[in-house]
Order: sequence, then C-alpha cells, then structure tokens
Amino acid sequence: MELRRRQIWRWSTRRDYGTENDTYREAKDACFEARTTSRACLLRLRLAGVPEQVVLLAGDAFEASIVIEEAASHAELTARAEVSMAAMDAFVAAAAGHCAAM
Repeated sequence: MELRRRQIWRWSTRRDYGTENDTYREAKDACFEARTTSRACLLRLRLAGVPEQVVLLAGDAFEASIVIEEAASHAELTARAEVSMAAMDAFVAAAAGHCAAM
C-alpha cells in the first residue's frame, strides 16, 4: 500500500512541478525506497514458506503498483490505481485464507 501511495504521489508531483526540482526528486527517491521495501517483503513471504499462489498474488500487486506512475493522464492514473487496489485485495484475501488455515 505504501508503494502504491508513493507512486501516486510521484505521478502528481511530476504533473504539478515537473521533474527538474527537489520535490520530484524526493518523490522519486521515496518510490525507490518503497519499491525496495516491497521487494524485501516479497522475499520474506517466500522464506516464510507461504504458498506460491499467495506469493504470485503479492507479486501481481507489486507490479500493478510499479506502473501507476507511468500513467499518461489522470484518467489512466485512476484506472491503474484501481487495478493496483484490486490486486492488493486479491493478495490480502488469499493471504488471509492461508493464515486462517494454519
């Protein structure tokens, strides 16, 4: 969710301020930090022995979040953000099912 939020912030910052300023660089750096943290979480899922189906859904949510900032318009941003949220919801549902079965 943090990666998703930061990608939206990066898109908005680029739209409002362009890319040649400290505000955008801060947003971009925050996205890279959130991306690294998210990748580490994906690795922890694998190390914890979470079923591959759940890990794949987490990966789908990660990938859907990464492309948010590439949106060409506000409408596309909204659509990409919705896809990201749906992917996150699918992951959480699968993870909750796995945790409940334990």
